[in-house]
Amino acid sequence: GDGSRCVFKRRHRSLLARPQEVKLLSLHRSGSPVANPLSQQWRNITADPSIACTLGAYMKVYFGGDAAAQLQERVRARLPTGLKLRGHRRSLMFFVSVSESNSTAHFDQTPSVLICLCGTRTVWLAPPQVKERCGLSSRAGYPHMLRFDPSVCRNPHPAWKCVVLRAGQGVFIPKRWWHLVIASEGSIGMSLEVTDV
Repeated sequence: GDGSRCVFKRRHRSLLARPQEVKLLSLHRSGSPVANPLSQQWRNITADPSIACTLGAYMKVYFGGDAAAQLQERVRARLPTGLKLRGHRRSLMFFVSVSESNSTAHFDQTPSVLICLCGTRTVWLAPPQVKERCGLSSRAGYPHMLRFDPSVCRNPHPAWKCVVLRAGQGVFIPKRWWHLVIASEGSIGMSLEVTDV
């Protein structure tokens, strides 16, 4: 609605559902209030100055389970063997970065595949045990978020690995692995929530 446009490179269009196949469940700028039961939690998170300054730079787009199911055939060949899309409203997400942005270091309860459609995505990954090994702490009230940024640490623990994704590249993020994503300005990422077959 603000005149900004997202252009997908032709070679990635085969990954996308046709507009008539997509049920758009939620589209919002990440710094704005969300009209759903999580809105208070969202306001609490974005009230933290260290988070709000980064979250306002991108948008999330959620697609329903039907669209995810229709996309499954298109993305199956690109998923690691033994994985499939989950039939859940968060099974398929697009992250549209209108300026350079980054997430906090966090973990998810399900495995996922993050694909960079255009621009770059720098992904820091570490196994679940790194929190205890390094004596790291979670954000108050949010045990899935770390109070730590490996991208600005001079000598991060060797368990932290950094992967730079370019257009068409992806990375598998195992369940409960810590990860932080830095997105370049104008980049688009697609997250596929997966489950074991």
